[in-house]
Amino acid sequence: MHWKILERLSFGANKASLEQIEKMGFEAFVKEQLNPKTEPHLEEIFQNFSFSEESKRKQLRNKKLNNLNISKKEIAQFIKEENTNKIEFLTMEFVMATYLRTIHSKYQLNELVVDFWHNHFNVSIHSSDEVNVAFGLYDRDVIRKHSLGNFRSFLEAVAKSPAMLFYLDNAFSKASPANENYARELFELHTLGADNYLNHLYNKWKEVPKDENDIAKGYIDEDIYEAARAFTGWTVGIGQRDGKGGRLPISADFHYEEAWHDNYQKRVLGVEFYSNQAPLEDGLKVLDLLANHPATAKHICTKLCKRFISDNPPASIVEKATEVWMQHLEDEAQIKKVIETIILSEEFKASLGTKFKRPNELLFSIIRKIDIDVDINPDLFWWVGEMGYQQFHWPSPTGHPDNEKYWLTSNMLLQRWNLPIGFLYENEETANLKDTMKIKELTIINIVDFWMNVLLGHSNEGKLKKALIKYMEPEFEYLIQDEEWFEHKLKQLVAYIAMSPEFQYK
Repeated sequence: MHWKILERLSFGANKASLEQIEKMGFEAFVKEQLNPKTEPHLEEIFQNFSFSEESKRKQLRNKKLNNLNISKKEIAQFIKEENTNKIEFLTMEFVMATYLRTIHSKYQLNELVVDFWHNHFNVSIHSSDEVNVAFGLYDRDVIRKHSLGNFRSFLEAVAKSPAMLFYLDNAFSKASPANENYARELFELHTLGADNYLNHLYNKWKEVPKDENDIAKGYIDEDIYEAARAFTGWTVGIGQRDGKGGRLPISADFHYEEAWHDNYQKRVLGVEFYSNQAPLEDGLKVLDLLANHPATAKHICTKLCKRFISDNPPASIVEKATEVWMQHLEDEAQIKKVIETIILSEEFKASLGTKFKRPNELLFSIIRKIDIDVDINPDLFWWVGEMGYQQFHWPSPTGHPDNEKYWLTSNMLLQRWNLPIGFLYENEETANLKDTMKIKELTIINIVDFWMNVLLGHSNEGKLKKALIKYMEPEFEYLIQDEEWFEHKLKQLVAYIAMSPEFQYK
């Protein structure tokens, strides 16, 4: 049971995490995972890490992670100096740090939660140079900072983040007419969800039914138009012209430009906004309405249940999570309490072993389990990309799909089968599997048992084990005397286990 729990709550169960959960017990383990602390060993890894000499991108060779603690002031200076060479490396450093955390962090559940929110509030690093520059701070100061906190605070941090402002064009939105891109995704993806879009039923705001608080139960296009007006003037200071003969500051930070704001009255979800509100007040009021809306609670809790339970989670756990969400709207640990409710539920335990691994989960589970010194470099982008996963550059605001059907096409499945053997051979110099085996006697049974336990958590009898034994049998006595050929057979053996249906699920 513990192995299956770890498979669901990490990027791959391994010996260290198994010892940890067995020592602490399930509930204490979950609570610790949801209270991540500073990890000195990670800081040491970051300091000693440099991009591999084998990286296909020559300009990244021997490049170290020097900018993980970079300030907005420093980024503003790069922009002012037009230091494109420096800016080019910023995002890749944060991507490499993400990979290193995914493999080495003790708080694996926190990394999964961060991954969830990166998809929920998706920003594509390749959408523009401005987004590329701002992405590292988005990861560090927005997603990671708020991922287990209060959703209302999180929502505002996202709305004010330069990465999101540039990605959905709100940084350029001014009165008459307002740019609607951010407002539409705010309603459709970030909060109420597409299921609560009611324009096919109602054309006018007066027709939309309201709840006991006199707030519309869903939204129509008119709400998006009005919300877009509320966010005019929300921009980023990068020295652009202000329309009055001057320029905005070069701060690389959120900036509110009053002259760009539409100050006239508005109406969102049936709630009247009076004219000439205080600076930012219109946008903040929209965020209040959406963050506290029951439909937002249902939408996001359903997504969290899909991520941690199944593609079609039981209504019972969605209802429990939604109730906890609404009870803790002002709680600083609102999201943490909802996730804890989901994971400690009976529905969670009943679902173990049924969730299909997405490509990034598949790759990192192989790395974590075999526990070898693999080459962590930007080429990992290529491996997950071949399987359809575009780490931090999914082109649409929706984020990666979270359902098995999308990832289980014939082409993507072929790439998943190609992954383990291709990856092991690319890391041939460091991936010496024979040296990692702790076996007193090199017999076929012992070898197969060892690698099944490493990758699957058991060595139970069955079709897979019989097939693996049969694969290792031919000329075994001569095989183990030939170092090179024996290593080749071990890589094939590990790859076959990783290709198995059981390994593809968590």
